[in-house]
Amino acid sequence: MHLRRRSRLWLLISLGTLLILVVYARRTNKDAYIQFSPENSTNEGDQDRNDILDDPLVQYLQQKSSIKDDRGIDAHSSVYDQIFQSHRIGSVLLNLDFHERCELYFKNLQIRNPEWKLDPDAEIPYQDGDRLLYNYEAFKEEAINDLISEFSRANEIPKHEISEELPQFEQFVRFQFNANWNGLMNIEQRVTDYISTLRVFNKCYLPSDKQQSQRKFIRKQKKLINLGSIPSFQQNEQEATIEETNCQKLEARVYPWLSRQYPTYTRWSGESFTDPEKVHSYLTSEKYNPLGQESCFLAQLKHSYLGKGLVATISDKHVDDMVRLIHNLRALNNKLPIQIVYYESLSQESKQKIIQAAQSTFTNLPKSFDKVAKYFPSDYGKQEGGLQKQEIWFVNADTALVDKYKNKFKGFGNKFLALLFSTFKETILLDADAVLFQPPESFFKLKGYKKTGTYFFKDRGAGPGRPLSDRKFFKKLSPSIIDSLMFDIPIMTNKTLNSRFFHGFEHNMEAGLVVMDKYKHFDSMLMMHQFQILEPTRNRVYGDKEIFWLAMSANGVEDYTLNKYFAAAVGEVTDTQYWSKPDGSKPKAIQVCSSHPGHINGEDGKTLLWINSGMEVCKYHSVLDYDAEMPYIKDEYHFSPESLREIYKSPLVIDSAVIPPEYAERRTNIENEPEFTWDPEGPYYCSGCIWCAYSQIGGLQADGSDNTLKGRFIKFDKKQRDLFKYYGDIWTGSD
Repeated sequence: MHLRRRSRLWLLISLGTLLILVVYARRTNKDAYIQFSPENSTNEGDQDRNDILDDPLVQYLQQKSSIKDDRGIDAHSSVYDQIFQSHRIGSVLLNLDFHERCELYFKNLQIRNPEWKLDPDAEIPYQDGDRLLYNYEAFKEEAINDLISEFSRANEIPKHEISEELPQFEQFVRFQFNANWNGLMNIEQRVTDYISTLRVFNKCYLPSDKQQSQRKFIRKQKKLINLGSIPSFQQNEQEATIEETNCQKLEARVYPWLSRQYPTYTRWSGESFTDPEKVHSYLTSEKYNPLGQESCFLAQLKHSYLGKGLVATISDKHVDDMVRLIHNLRALNNKLPIQIVYYESLSQESKQKIIQAAQSTFTNLPKSFDKVAKYFPSDYGKQEGGLQKQEIWFVNADTALVDKYKNKFKGFGNKFLALLFSTFKETILLDADAVLFQPPESFFKLKGYKKTGTYFFKDRGAGPGRPLSDRKFFKKLSPSIIDSLMFDIPIMTNKTLNSRFFHGFEHNMEAGLVVMDKYKHFDSMLMMHQFQILEPTRNRVYGDKEIFWLAMSANGVEDYTLNKYFAAAVGEVTDTQYWSKPDGSKPKAIQVCSSHPGHINGEDGKTLLWINSGMEVCKYHSVLDYDAEMPYIKDEYHFSPESLREIYKSPLVIDSAVIPPEYAERRTNIENEPEFTWDPEGPYYCSGCIWCAYSQIGGLQADGSDNTLKGRFIKFDKKQRDLFKYYGDIWTGSD
């Protein structure tokens, strides 16, 4: 990556004999909200953004709060700066009820820019390489060649005569770094404004069952302040001229990517509807009571959710995995309906394959069923059509999105649309290559889900890699102290701050299976879409993985459950012929190598709930270049490309699971025991997807001490192993 090729606007500014290269964040479209131009400002002078937090009343209320602020950083919407330049904080908090505060916020937003909207096309750039711009030494190292070239050109000095220690050159680099830094801070503030406005709208105008708690919050706050004489509140001249706002007026500005039309819902049998009420007549006995047309679209959509079901989103290239998942669900005797949501074309051929998998006769069971038949009801597979047929619906969300913004949801973004536009109140969102070993209905019975309305699963507990700048950025997007005082939106607590993500780890959550009460977490679900839309949030995480819980935290909601255990490696214990100490002895640690992260029930510590990546040893076996694969395979394994191909496409055998200890650093020892929790150096490679997990790391030290850390090793019993074999044979289509 060369800075000259970065998507930033570079300008040269003369400063004496030194030309300083300055980076400016690209300006937004004229009608975008984030950019506030000087001509739209209505207040003379600029207030220090810390003035609000320095206000004695703010500090007093924060001290009285039951929530300790351990974030170490607080960033608030610039709209608040405008509000409190015109009004004393006490006058707002003591005189305005909840709705009036909402009005005040959005009136001031309108004053700043009458054409404001949260435009998905607003140019708020962030590339992965931008991480380097936050650290001076990293920036200098990455950009050094470009910097020398620019300095040479500007000062007519040959490149070979420029030393990094040259004071003028060091000054040049510092100016360049500071200019980049200021540009990044500008972008971060624009994202803060964007997210804050969406958060306030959700709190103010979307339907909830918390109107009583809002009134209680206002009463408690006024009682707590108790200033004696109440400072008066008077709208300024501009505020008084703006009409009262409501959900209908604001919704189109906050969510311009929504067309405000329902998707098209098509049942496997061919009936199509654009009204959720018709869909519910097939799927649930719960009564549907639609809201009136005077309600805004999002209120109607939230109110339309009913029942429980499974949701997936696929394109044509995923159809074979989807067929296998449906077979897996039939074997589990699943009776919950399934909705497949898409907005780009899903071919008729793909739909027919899915319908065939769901509705065709399925009576020829693999031989492995003989060993597990006793664990199923006596009528299992004996009803008409064999294994339980699946109620499949196709949901075409194309009509629900504004055409110009559809590209914002490509790839992983489809999953958030699938959540939003499926008709279920309680949903299990599945990747097509997920394999379940427990009935889907059982996930709704998990204690963590029943407590919070969510159940998320952790990723592998692999090593660090997330820079401090990322962690600070997401803290800045969390509700501010002013958000909490104005609108009772809780600030981020140690529940989120103590996660591995905020301690520098790249991955925290695995999103191949997500359980969510969409009605309860509707606002947060909308925040997930905004995290997907914005480059600075989307490009700081891999795919959709972290967006689920980060968006909830940014919405002021930490009411989520993460499974107790990080993902395990599931498969077979590595034989000592493939893994031993240099002297040939058996390690104390147990190694399991697998491309399949497995998820153990955090509430019983032993049940395998589901895995990622299908049920073959290597899901990419059909597309791998085996000649390119061979250099990664150790010679002592004596594999040929042909024998490796056969191994990779064979069914995964699961008899054990290893969850390594939760430790990210190296654990050196003199026993030749594993030093890291996860290691790619196993007997197989699978294009880098197979990782080995160790049940313990560390060992004896030269001084006689022992630094061993132990994880969790699970040896599945015969019943479990036989069931894994049966479900695996169903998935792979084995006899």
